[in-house]
Order: sequence, then C-alpha cells, then structure tokens
Amino acid sequence: MKQKFKNPIFVFAFGVILTSAIFFLFPINLFDGEIVFEIGMKTWKEKANISLSYFFGIGAEKEQLEQLGVKDFYLLPRGYILACILILGFPGILAYRTYIRNK
Repeated sequence: MKQKFKNPIFVFAFGVILTSAIFFLFPINLFDGEIVFEIGMKTWKEKANISLSYFFGIGAEKEQLEQLGVKDFYLLPRGYILACILILGFPGILAYRTYIRNK
C-alpha cells in the first residue's frame, strides 16, 4: 500500500475523491452563494454561505426549502473558485509534493 502513495497520480485522484466526498456528503456551509426567496409576489436575494451538499439534497430537504420560501440557490464566482481550490488545488499540491519527493 505504501508503494501506491508514491505515485503522484494516485495521490491526486485519492485527494480529489476524499475532498469531494467531504464537501458533497456533509453540510459544511463554506462556499459563497446566493439564496433566492419567493413568498407570495415578493422575490428577493440574500447572500449566504452554502454547502455543496445542498445541490444533492443532503442537509436541505426540498419540502423544508419550500416551507421557508426558498425558490433557488446557487454559488457565486467566489464560491466556485473556493470549491475548485479545495477540491482540485490541495490534492494537486500534495501530488506535486509527492512527485518532488520521489525525484
């Protein structure tokens, strides 16, 4: 098993899978986004930190969102950048470190 962790591609793939699992399966409100509320005829947007797990329905049930008046929610560009850095950037840095260590 120790031999696998010397391969930078394996380290990168394992890191991406691990970080993706953490952020998509657990409701960690870390990423900048906007929530669109609609109650009756009134619609407004509110900035909030949202979790990537909400997009899969984990941590936020559709019925609960409808009761709160949530029409839609989405990530802002800053939230997308943070998600890319955490999901791809850190595993990339670890893989590069592994590559350098093997040389």
